[in-house]
Amino acid sequence: MAEIENYFWDSCVFAAYLKDEQAAYDIASIQAYLSEAKSGKARIYCSSISSGEVLPSHIKGGGTFEDFMADYEGAVIQHDPDPNIMTMCGRFRDLPYKKGQSTNRRLSTPDAIILATAVHLRDAFGVVFSAFHTFDGGGKKDLDGNRQIPILTYETWCEDFSLEQYVLAARIITLPRCKPIHPEPGLQL
Repeated sequence: MAEIENYFWDSCVFAAYLKDEQAAYDIASIQAYLSEAKSGKARIYCSSISSGEVLPSHIKGGGTFEDFMADYEGAVIQHDPDPNIMTMCGRFRDLPYKKGQSTNRRLSTPDAIILATAVHLRDAFGVVFSAFHTFDGGGKKDLDGNRQIPILTYETWCEDFSLEQYVLAARIITLPRCKPIHPEPGLQL
């Protein structure tokens, strides 16, 4: 029997799919992953904060994230951030991120919660992720106007970390982060 693939999705993957942003993203790949999950060949995990990040007004054709989750019951598994995840989130956000001359950057709170959730599922429950899917390559700003740490190139922002800081950051670095590009996006199961 084939091994079930486990994926963790950032909220932006759900948003791209539900907005049907075909001009900007590979929606066929996202649909292929969802089809595999629905057929039991894969599992997609996410943080429950995705339901707060995907705005109903942006969903093509109306509906809510909860409607989507009901359609994919059992295929997409939400995990709530507990105190352990939130503590890890704070530790990830407190790291002194630096890349070249750029300093004073922070991991956004939603990104830190989502990453901490994936790390927690892996480390505490032994979930082995084939990939952490995201489109977050940077360029976003937080509420104070400061640029945030991108998820896809996270490791490039860990310059001059102490050994202890790097050990903490390695919990994220070791997540296989990539865009959701399916090897056979036209394959609908």
